[in-house]
Amino acid sequence: MVENIILVLAAVIGTVGFSFMLRLRKERLPIIAISTALCYSIYLLCIHFEASDLMANFVAALFAAFAAEFLAKFIKAPVTVFLIPTILPLVPGSSLYYTIEAFFQGDLKNALLYFSALGRTIGAILLAIVIVNTIMKCIRNYQNAKNHR
Repeated sequence: MVENIILVLAAVIGTVGFSFMLRLRKERLPIIAISTALCYSIYLLCIHFEASDLMANFVAALFAAFAAEFLAKFIKAPVTVFLIPTILPLVPGSSLYYTIEAFFQGDLKNALLYFSALGRTIGAILLAIVIVNTIMKCIRNYQNAKNHR
């Protein structure tokens, strides 16, 4: 339990630091921090209930994308302002590191294995974002058509 709290805090601190690098407005940082904490908590909860890492990333990315869409509409800011920092802890940095390390050591078999895992994880995150974006676009199109009648 304490380990998970430390992981969530580390994710939030990393995200807030990254948000400073992106020069996001300071008044948005608490919202981004809360969104990140919830997103990474969902990821850890999925892992706790023995979901695969791929499924945990997908579910957490779905939450992050829906939260970013909601926050963007509520705060009147671009979706990417909330989405990119929030999904940052989900990015599989270790797979990328091990892929590059194995490649430079000449171990192409392991490099391909790590690269495959990296691609699947990134694909799951992207799929979740595309699904949410498509759903929201359909809702907006429906509302626009309804308003123009």
